Amino acid sequence: MANIDWNTTSRFSAAGDSPGLSLWRQFHSWQRKINAALGPLQLTQMQFSLIAVIGYLTKDGNEITQQDVARFAEIDRMLVSQVVRRLADEGLVKRCPHANDKRAWSLSLTRRGANKLAKAVPIVEAADEEFFR
Repeated sequence: MANIDWNTTSRFSAAGDSPGLSLWRQFHSWQRKINAALGPLQLTQMQFSLIAVIGYLTKDGNEITQQDVARFAEIDRMLVSQVVRRLADEGLVKRCPHANDKRAWSLSLTRRGANKLAKAVPIVEAADEEFFR
């Protein structure tokens, strides 16, 4: 088994001193809190985030693609594709061929998706407020 000398490799004397590790831990703590709060709605933090982005980007009637969602949320396109496919299977998101780009999907919330989002937003906002207080 190969080992590295952490005293010469890292400028931090302890793992907990790393701001990246601290952020990683805080993010996952927050994500667990949001997942728990959304549990009764059978949504995960990631699913909520994507339906919120879709709802926000289409609020003025704009036609959007998965690429638009990925770019706005700064999330990997493949992850967006996987989650959106599942949201479509669950009847929360509608995917239709894009009018101008035959390779792209046009996304919108279904009535069920919009109703679920309307219930989820106050739950997430309350959980955020409690977490960041």
